[in-house]
Amino acid sequence: ANSLQSSTYYTLRLSCGRGSTSSYSSIMIVTNTPPQPGEFIVSPTEGVSLFTKFHFYAKYWSSSELPLLYEFGFLVEGGKMILGTKSELAFISTILPSGGIFTNGYFSSVLLIYDSIGGNSTEIFDIKLLPSNSTVSELQNMFSLSTNSLVSRTVPFLLIAVV
Repeated sequence: ANSLQSSTYYTLRLSCGRGSTSSYSSIMIVTNTPPQPGEFIVSPTEGVSLFTKFHFYAKYWSSSELPLLYEFGFLVEGGKMILGTKSELAFISTILPSGGIFTNGYFSSVLLIYDSIGGNSTEIFDIKLLPSNSTVSELQNMFSLSTNSLVSRTVPFLLIAVV
């Protein structure tokens, strides 16, 4: 309710009149189609929180309103935790925290795809994420080693988890 359907043609008509004289004008519009389904791939599909490096990929998404922008994240109580910012790059690598929403032992990662005029689509990919048994000093050591080898579009989420 109170919104237009996507991928739909609408005719808007404005009429006015006075006495026996009237006139009208019409215009046909078509609403935006959100980015069309592609694939959301996470590799590996299972791992250990605060330890395993996960790679998120968006493949084969399309829209008539280019460029497409991508956001990756995971579901948390009350919303989404986004990793990084919207980008034309269709991949990201990250270490996942022990928080988030788990359903039957699975952690829900999320991909948001935006076209150039704001149309968007969302995909969910469930990962089997086991809790880490590492101590704080082990995590700090692991983080200091991993920051030396960070590559483009790698999100060091571990920093947020350790601090």
